Amino acid sequence: NKRAGTLALGIWIFYYYVFNKQTGRFKSLLLFVLISFILFFSINYVIAHLGVDVIGRIENIDEDGGSGRIQRWASAMNAMEQSSFFELVFGHGYGSAYLLFGGEVHNDFLSVLFEYGIVSFIFYALYFIGSFRMWWKMRKDNYRYESSVFMLNIITLFLAMFSFYIIRPTYITASMFSYGLFMADWYKQKNQIGIC
Repeated sequence: NKRAGTLALGIWIFYYYVFNKQTGRFKSLLLFVLISFILFFSINYVIAHLGVDVIGRIENIDEDGGSGRIQRWASAMNAMEQSSFFELVFGHGYGSAYLLFGGEVHNDFLSVLFEYGIVSFIFYALYFIGSFRMWWKMRKDNYRYESSVFMLNIITLFLAMFSFYIIRPTYITASMFSYGLFMADWYKQKNQIGIC
């Protein structure tokens, strides 16, 4: 019942089937339309039989403020303005955002900055910079799945900005597994054609 995860999945499906290099444009577009219909009917079935209404939650995002995200983001930024130098550098401590704001901030960048400080935030930002640098190298090496790695980076960034990517280790487990598979395959390809 997560909006951010559902939107990230939709972005990936759109990108993968419309901009995929390995299949022709017509075939990609046809697959995208087919998968869209399947998802549409699956979602309607789930809504009708299980009472899970992700689409309704997306439609009502302006009414609930994204489960209070906007208020929590503002509260976190206001609290950081009031923080001491020590709190800015080293953070307010594990779980402090949840305790102070009545729930998660729903933005890992703000959560890391608030709870763990600038030092940890720099390392977190370097992780994203490193993942995009890795993708760029894959692109230069003409790695066959570089577009999938690019989308994995985009989805990871999207989830970090609008949900819990590392704060609650659910999404990160699947994405780290995916990164590992792509990197192993890329290194294997590089060794076979002598790029290393």
